[in-house]
Amino acid sequence: MEQYQLTKTRGTGTLFVSTGAEPKIRIIAEAVIMAKGEFVIEGQGHKMVALP
Repeated sequence: MEQYQLTKTRGTGTLFVSTGAEPKIRIIAEAVIMAKGEFVIEGQGHKMVALP
């Protein structure tokens, strides 16, 4: 089982989910817990921080 990291962006209704297993970030609609999209990142998906 993979470990996932989740970051919520306040006021947007959006969650960002990453895992060390894939170099991508998934974008999730919080209200319906449904994928809205994803984007590829360099390196390994790992702990995220949302800045104000």
